[in-house]
Amino acid sequence: VYSLTQEWPLGGMRHQLSYTLPLEHHADFATTGLGDVLLNYRYQVVGTPESRLLAAPRLSAILPTGSARLGRGRGGLGFQANAPVTFLPTSWLATHWNAGFTVVPSAESPAGDRATAGAINLGGSAIWLARPRINLLVEAVWLWSEEVAGPGRRLGRSVTLVNPGVRWGVDLRGGLQIVTGIA
Repeated sequence: VYSLTQEWPLGGMRHQLSYTLPLEHHADFATTGLGDVLLNYRYQVVGTPESRLLAAPRLSAILPTGSARLGRGRGGLGFQANAPVTFLPTSWLATHWNAGFTVVPSAESPAGDRATAGAINLGGSAIWLARPRINLLVEAVWLWSEEVAGPGRRLGRSVTLVNPGVRWGVDLRGGLQIVTGIA
């Protein structure tokens, strides 16, 4: 899965709108294409860019733009909520924590069966601010998610991932910042 998220502040950093465009490859179907698009609203509850503690919950609408039949989408409208917290214990170390859930009331399987499907996510990361625009990081994520297993039936499974990575940013004129990374 490759994704692009574009954020826009609304009258300042406290309120932000964004969208997430995923490009997904599904090995079982040997296809690549658009997944489900997210429309996001984020509210900065605690902190400013200079703070050591920040919290910015996010609510998202999930649009069924991906193909459920090809394994690249959930096949129905859904919503997601996430509660991220950032804590900076030192000037060179940042930690991020996140907990959230997803619900798709009428998710679809590749076979066309429908059921309510959900997911729960927990994550944490530590980022070493090695240079002003280069960060080394390690992330850990636990995800429990349901797939439609038949009419009105769901199958749940969990996965745990630990990813080392690097990200780098480029500041452009006019305040645009582009951050890329790999993990």
